[in-house]
Amino acid sequence: MMPRGQYVLITPAKNEEVSIGVTIESVVNQTVRPAEWVIVSDGSTDRTDEIVRTAAMTNPWIRLLPLPPRAQRSFAAVVHATEAGVRS
Repeated sequence: MMPRGQYVLITPAKNEEVSIGVTIESVVNQTVRPAEWVIVSDGSTDRTDEIVRTAAMTNPWIRLLPLPPRAQRSFAAVVHATEAGVRS
């Protein structure tokens, strides 16, 4: 059980290089940061994984979970990516 006031954040992402940096900056600057942040890259083919890895170097509570490429982007894919983050 996690201590009161702590939480884990799970974020599915696919080809989000345009916005993932701003998202990371926003969470890093929160008053109460997550105990762990799992960013699940759902087969990203852009720089999403690289950006997350760079952020994780200075914020060890950020973790990248890369998944293999998926043919289509769909709501079901977001659910599967989120579930993978929960299981990790």
